[in-house]
Amino acid sequence: MIPLPYFEDIYSIYINYIFQTLYPDNINNKLIVYIIATFHILGTLMITYGIFLPPKYQPLFLFYLILISCSYLIFKGHCFMTLLANKYSGIHESPLHIRMKTAQSVLFVSIILSVITIINPNLSVYRIFQYLFSPNQ
Repeated sequence: MIPLPYFEDIYSIYINYIFQTLYPDNINNKLIVYIIATFHILGTLMITYGIFLPPKYQPLFLFYLILISCSYLIFKGHCFMTLLANKYSGIHESPLHIRMKTAQSVLFVSIILSVITIINPNLSVYRIFQYLFSPNQ
């Protein structure tokens, strides 16, 4: 059996790498880079959890997903926020290390679920969770 490192150690190393990449210490444009990095984190959270938003926000979420998808196509697999942060920080690393196929799959599934929600709000993940966890059943 292969001895694996503990999950907490991997998680800690990964989180430290992300924050060192997004919020580097020795740069000239620190304020600009930190603002972009904060928006980058918010955008990543939006991609991750946006499908759980109420149906009225799904058109905005869909627009954002399409923007990110186009960014991957136009910039050959790079997010525009990563490129913008790299331009001002001088760092040429990507904070997230996932395969492009994984990123595309997540975006595709999120786009499909968002379109379904826009077409029929009662089929939204938000409404399904609301139904499942509502005390008034």
